Amino acid sequence: MFFRALHFVAKLGLERDFRGDTFDFGDAPEELNKAERLQDIETLVRADALQGCGDCFCITEEEEPCPSPVFEPETVFSPSTIETFISLKLLNPFKDLQCNPYKDSQCSTTPPQQYVDKHEAVCAFKYATANTYSLVSYTSAADAAADGALVTHNGACGLCSTSQDLAAYLAHPDMTSEGKVCASKALFSSAWGKKCYEQLGFSSPCAAIWNLDGTHTGRSCFWTCIRSVAKGEPNNGPPPECQLNACLQCDEEAAGPIFQSFAGRTRRRSGLMSAIARGCADFARLHPSDALPPSLTLAADGSIIESVAM
Repeated sequence: MFFRALHFVAKLGLERDFRGDTFDFGDAPEELNKAERLQDIETLVRADALQGCGDCFCITEEEEPCPSPVFEPETVFSPSTIETFISLKLLNPFKDLQCNPYKDSQCSTTPPQQYVDKHEAVCAFKYATANTYSLVSYTSAADAAADGALVTHNGACGLCSTSQDLAAYLAHPDMTSEGKVCASKALFSSAWGKKCYEQLGFSSPCAAIWNLDGTHTGRSCFWTCIRSVAKGEPNNGPPPECQLNACLQCDEEAAGPIFQSFAGRTRRRSGLMSAIARGCADFARLHPSDALPPSLTLAADGSIIESVAM
């Protein structure tokens, strides 16, 4: 029975991969010109994959008003914006984890993260030049602004805080479905699973924590998710509660806190909607494009129209 169920989950995830629905940012041949790369990226940006709750982009608490229209999240990103984030060079990258935080409570990143336990902490891009930057954690958004840094997500910087990882999130609005593909591969081979996340555009350290997270969830929530898939449960229930389905709730409890702590960046922390409606209290009031290099100017449609020297 176990192996039949495992085959069922793997088939659900792998059938999309066999249709070639992944895009590898890192393995593109040198001769692939920029226009072709941007065309490939553009096919991935699907705003219709985003999930709100009723008329709001997030799930409000009882009698709490929706943050809209005071704040409206960005939902469409031009290929040139995504390409720019991909092209930036990080000066102080994290290394791949040498431990498993889901099994080892002493596991830590290299270099160590800062301000992980600070509720008001933010992660920001501190630009050295027009195309080079460092990841810096600050105790508050005000401290980041005072230092001339651009906040890219709430919470301390982590393994998924890079501009490359932001680009991957922008290009793949539905990481719930994409993640199932990679997690199903990881059940057979950790290396296969990690490569799958890298083919979605994630950096190696970020792909590693995604891979560990998917494997942990697969083992902790296996039967819960089997039942959820068999019932055809949507990601969220009806408004106004928009409760997570049983599988996603299990993942949230079993793996969510550790992933958020080590990854740093998540969609909701970055001000990004996803295929899962999330609570308004957890949704960052940020626009990802605001973290682009200050030397760039954006048109109304989000495309880059001008570049000036820093």
